[in-house]
Amino acid sequence: MKRLLAILTIAMVLAACSDKVGEWRFYQRNKDLVIETARMHYYKAVGETENDDIVAACEDYLKAAEIMEAAYTESDSAGSNLTANIYKGIGDLFANERCCKQAIENYQIAIGCSNFLNHDEKFCLLRNIGDAYFIDNAYDSALCYYGKALDYCHDIQLKIEISNQVATIFLERDFENTDGNVAFFYEKNFENQNKYTKFECAQRLAAIFDSIGNKEQSAFYKNYASDNAIKEVNRSAKARELVDFYNNYKHDKQKNRLEKQVLLYSTAAIGIAVIVFVLIFVSHKKQKKRLTNEISDKERAAADAKWMLSVTKGKFENARRKISEQEELLKYKELEINDIKRNIGSRSEKISSLQSYYESEICSEILKRIDDIDSKGLKFSELKPLTKDELLKLTTSADANLNGFGARLLQKYPALDSEDVIYVCLQLLNLSEPAITAFLKRSRSTVWSRISKIKKALGVSATDDLLNALISEL
Repeated sequence: MKRLLAILTIAMVLAACSDKVGEWRFYQRNKDLVIETARMHYYKAVGETENDDIVAACEDYLKAAEIMEAAYTESDSAGSNLTANIYKGIGDLFANERCCKQAIENYQIAIGCSNFLNHDEKFCLLRNIGDAYFIDNAYDSALCYYGKALDYCHDIQLKIEISNQVATIFLERDFENTDGNVAFFYEKNFENQNKYTKFECAQRLAAIFDSIGNKEQSAFYKNYASDNAIKEVNRSAKARELVDFYNNYKHDKQKNRLEKQVLLYSTAAIGIAVIVFVLIFVSHKKQKKRLTNEISDKERAAADAKWMLSVTKGKFENARRKISEQEELLKYKELEINDIKRNIGSRSEKISSLQSYYESEICSEILKRIDDIDSKGLKFSELKPLTKDELLKLTTSADANLNGFGARLLQKYPALDSEDVIYVCLQLLNLSEPAITAFLKRSRSTVWSRISKIKKALGVSATDDLLNALISEL
């Protein structure tokens, strides 16, 4: 029944996932077509970027990214490069609009897909991230990515540009440097191809030359910064539109993912509920059939009631005779036990010590309880369990009368523990397993397992008497 429930549950979950599985199979069977479709969106986005339609370009870039997300595998070099270029294109869109957070986010995704990119492509991505952090005034992160970019750079001119950028950051932080040193590196960085880096450098150079009285240079950089500031104002609306579109896209994508998860879990829950209902219905039907059969059996049994009554009376008499025989047998067993107890006193010097143990207060009390049960014809289950204090007295008595028997036993047989010593002390009194079960308030299986463990530790076979082995250890 449980196996059937598991199979049906898996079937329901697979049915809920059928759309996703079908989509994945389509991508795998038509991978070349899918990648070409993504590449078409990518080139369309590149064209829209050149036409300054940045929102439409972002939309096509994201469509291409979605397609590659389903079809791309890390072992596919073509897919890896295309995915990296897609996210680099998105990052470039935001970087050109000074949206540094979104630019860095997409550049880093592109870096994650760069298993098959060459050094120049990796250098370009890492430098772009460094530039974005520089524009965002996050100089520590900018230095980190400029350093990584230098590891992939083999062009001397590019290395000089990045080194100037790094030097500018350090000089910007070092307030003891002169404005002339800072101006030198800002002038070098003004030659950077990134328009926002040029814009930042122009603003700062204008302030530096103004402070040292170089009006001509100050005016030049002020004019450049002013012209680009006007362009920045004109593009700010497009930048906001681009960021809003991107944020809405991310929100919708997250929302769709959550809706699919809710649908999947809901379908699985409904499937499980239906299966449970069917199982309950089938179980109820079987139970009803079983009850009907039981009623029929009882009706047939009632027809033979008179005959069964006479037979029962005969069996009852036989049972009474058997009970009498069992009582006689029990008395015989009790006599045997008493004979064994009496024979113990006649054994060797070890038995003499054992007799002292028997005559201790706690052992006398235990044996007295056994005798009372025997004399009253009660079951061992009616014995009063030994308390913790009584168990402590029992093991103390064994140590006192048997020369530290418990401690010697634990030292000689490390496999035994203090609980085993209690069982051994009761075994020395020649108590039966039912009596030990009652005194310790344990199940018969527990007592049997514990005695088997003691036998195994002492090297006694399962069929041999444990008492003789314990006496030899006294």
